[in-house]
Amino acid sequence: MNQRDSHPVFDRLGDFIDALDRAGELTRVTLPVSAKLELAAISDRVMKQPGGGRAVLFEHVLLDDGTRSRYPVAINLFGSMRRPAANPSPVTETPASTPPPDRTPTPKVRKRAPRPRG
Repeated sequence: MNQRDSHPVFDRLGDFIDALDRAGELTRVTLPVSAKLELAAISDRVMKQPGGGRAVLFEHVLLDDGTRSRYPVAINLFGSMRRPAANPSPVTETPASTPPPDRTPTPKVRKRAPRPRG
């Protein structure tokens, strides 16, 4: 992990996952989970929770043929406002009197030349 502009910068995804775990933002699922249906159903429920839900690391993923996957599966790593991509540490709440910043992208609109009347 490097420091840039007072925010941690992670060189590896594993470092970011470890930081989420230390910050209490990660749930580890150690029981076997089917990659085809169970993983998707659990992920759907987690991501629909208030605030975006927690990040989840499935450590024992079962493939279609019943064998264990060589790779764990991480979901929802960036799915919460509490977990900015560059800083997984807990974020203090904004006072109610201060509205949150508008993060809506501004649409690009081309102005047309006025049509001649006549």
